[in-house]
Amino acid sequence: MSSDGGAVWTQIDSWFSDGGSCLVHPDSTNIVITGGAGPSYSFCLSVSRDSGRNWTRFDLSGSTYGTCQAIAVAPGQPAKIYAGGAVGSAGAVYVSTDYGRNWTRTTGSLRDTVYSLAVHPTNPATLLAACPSGIFRSTNSGASWTDLSAGTGFKAVLFYQGSPDTILAAGRSGVCISTDAGARWTRLQAGLEGIPVLSLALADRDGDFLIAGTDGHSCYGWSFNVGISADPQILPDASGLKVFPNPCRGKLQIDLPFTATCCIDIFDVTGRNVLHTSILPSESRNRLFLGFLPTGVYQLQLKTGTRTISHRLVISPD
Repeated sequence: MSSDGGAVWTQIDSWFSDGGSCLVHPDSTNIVITGGAGPSYSFCLSVSRDSGRNWTRFDLSGSTYGTCQAIAVAPGQPAKIYAGGAVGSAGAVYVSTDYGRNWTRTTGSLRDTVYSLAVHPTNPATLLAACPSGIFRSTNSGASWTDLSAGTGFKAVLFYQGSPDTILAAGRSGVCISTDAGARWTRLQAGLEGIPVLSLALADRDGDFLIAGTDGHSCYGWSFNVGISADPQILPDASGLKVFPNPCRGKLQIDLPFTATCCIDIFDVTGRNVLHTSILPSESRNRLFLGFLPTGVYQLQLKTGTRTISHRLVISPD
């Protein structure tokens, strides 16, 4: 554990024969949960409620070989915590509804090891699992799973902040993204071709920068502002620019601070221009119809003369 931004580290536990995961609870830094293969190489968890000074041990698979590779808290229900990995030759997910005091194995079956779990930001019963055989979704707390057919060789998955229908996944083939809850996938491979990715993290509060931890290489970063000209001018709220509702679905209204015709471009997360149009300053309230765009995060760019403004836009489900 480090309390100075990573400058100095102190060992707080050495119980596992092989560690696999660690989580500090977002609601309380006193609660630390670690997982891996226990002393007898079974699926084990350790829970501390005093920042790692004392631990409660859970051997969940007993005499059956197992390991824990992933731990995730449900943002909409912080007492609910999931742990994923493998028991025997199959994937396994356990769930606690009391901050890790008791654990129960879910009934749904997964073909192989769960390396990463992500819980829906507002629905604690919906979660994603990254496995070598694919990306899987459960809408009933792990009782059953649906294969989202994103490919194979996955090690990481997460929900994009502010747009839960946007999913990011990574593994042997790099990084991919879906903006429609896993129905379709697009590769985010520029600069990352051929490099396996083991972990993903959104690096800032707005989630505009993605970090990929790779296997045998350095970390790589992806900006979701791609396709936007360098150093766009972000005007404060007092500028008069209003984009609402945001998130939106179908219709978007823009109130302009300009006195000249304005060009509008909308870019998706891959930098592809999905809309180009212009609006007149005489139109006090300009409406765009965006029902043709899939759910996801976009960048709205307004230009007039030499002046450019960028605005983050989220298109939500119906």
